[in-house]
Amino acid sequence: LTLADVSHQVRCWCHPVRSLLEKHLGMRTSCAEDLLPESEAFAPDRLQQYLLTQEIMERLQNEQPSNAPLHLHQATGNLPGGSFGNLLYQKMHEQAEDLVAKMAELTRQPVEAIQVDIHLGEVHLYGRLAPLYRNGRVTSRPANLKGRDLLQLWIHHLILLLSKPDGVEPRSFHGAMDKTVSFSKVETPGEELGKLIRLYQCGICEPLHFYPETSYAWAKAKSPGAAKNGAHQAWQGGFGRRGEGEDRAYEIALQGQEPLDKIFIELATEVFGPIVGYMKTV
Repeated sequence: LTLADVSHQVRCWCHPVRSLLEKHLGMRTSCAEDLLPESEAFAPDRLQQYLLTQEIMERLQNEQPSNAPLHLHQATGNLPGGSFGNLLYQKMHEQAEDLVAKMAELTRQPVEAIQVDIHLGEVHLYGRLAPLYRNGRVTSRPANLKGRDLLQLWIHHLILLLSKPDGVEPRSFHGAMDKTVSFSKVETPGEELGKLIRLYQCGICEPLHFYPETSYAWAKAKSPGAAKNGAHQAWQGGFGRRGEGEDRAYEIALQGQEPLDKIFIELATEVFGPIVGYMKTV
């Protein structure tokens, strides 16, 4: 019998190659020099702005004073002082308010988290499923929808369908800045989840040619030509946007290999095909 932790499965699918290198082979995929800026930034970068917006969202959801982080982060240097810092904070606050308001109807009736206890053949899946509400499982993130958001939503939704918690609708929602998506009925949730677990087990032995954003770009395209173009743009980046292929984990694991090969196409279709097929925009 193989034990599989829900949270570990989800983290691994967000970056299977990095998970193989760091968790299973003990390799580092980033260096300290990569993490330290050469000079002090005048304004927070995208990651810092995202984290600050996320913090504001959490305070709004918990009905805490949402202006407290402004003074704290200005004092610690995370936000510029004066009017420029105030304007940045106001923009993040408005984004957080909009997203919280958009998801408010779905999150009015919270339900306690449940313990997962699912057997799929020789695999025992365990862990915790949250956040749950009467309307289903509901999450949100102050960023545009990403492939990894859909992977997390999909895996948790399959577990929700198999667990069937009392008082919770068999639906899952994720609110992003650009759209809200949902899943409901899936014909064979056990088979879909079992497939992901089998692929995960392959991914701890060798690098999977699966990259969440590039694979999603391929799978959601409406034609073969659009799929090829979309995947290459996601992988290579351009116009000031960093490509997924620039990730150091891929540079290490895929040396001498063609990343967007036949196996990539097969995995993108196998994993994201059902996700794209069952996903609905709310």
